[in-house]
Amino acid sequence: MPDQFFSRLGFSTAQARGRRRLMYTGLPVTACLPQYLEPRYDPPQTNQEPTETQVVVDVFFTPLCTALRSEEGAVMRQAAEAFGGRVIVREWSVGDPEVRMNFGIARAIFVNGVMRPNDDIIGLEEATGLIVDALERPVPDGAVWDDSISRLF
Repeated sequence: MPDQFFSRLGFSTAQARGRRRLMYTGLPVTACLPQYLEPRYDPPQTNQEPTETQVVVDVFFTPLCTALRSEEGAVMRQAAEAFGGRVIVREWSVGDPEVRMNFGIARAIFVNGVMRPNDDIIGLEEATGLIVDALERPVPDGAVWDDSISRLF
């Protein structure tokens, strides 16, 4: 919703990131203002994984309704099965405070360090395409971010 709506209700902006606003209301004067977490992610290095692994998929998900499973993770695992041991899928539940603080990522899929640019539900065809693309390119030195959709804390 537009920040003007919340401003009219007495909310104040603590921090802005592009078009996004982190807003608050009712904090004691002595309280620290809320801040976005800084996103941190490093692409997997080939020497960190078993030698037959060529693609590492990291799925960051927010557990909803007490579900501890990630639908995106399930789709990525299903796509990875066709490639055998060449692809591993790791899931990171940001319901775990340590994961949330370490990465600062609410929901995302990284395939060999490249963030998937779409935040909608992923289908098997797209998941397979991401893996095929990753097999055809080298792992980048640093993470490739897509911040067009708010997925960061």
